Amino acid sequence: RTIAVPVRYHFSRNPAQVDQLSLAQLAAALNIMVLPIQRVMATITGEEAALPALCGALALVHGFVMLELHQQLRRDGDRDAAFSIALDVYLAGWQS
Repeated sequence: RTIAVPVRYHFSRNPAQVDQLSLAQLAAALNIMVLPIQRVMATITGEEAALPALCGALALVHGFVMLELHQQLRRDGDRDAAFSIALDVYLAGWQS
């Protein structure tokens, strides 16, 4: 699946491995992963709403990834399309 890479996702959620990283490495990784998304959210929502919109988008992605990793998305249909539609609807809500 394109949205779930179990090894990378596990690493990002595994405290034992995170403890081995320096705070500078963690900050750099977060900047690389999250700040570009926050800038996109700011163009959609405006600066004042960018952080709450980002948190919601990350929660949506996290939910899909966790469901995928635990094989809970076993319904028929195109799951990639379902994810895209859910994200589009979420973003449309912030645009109105």
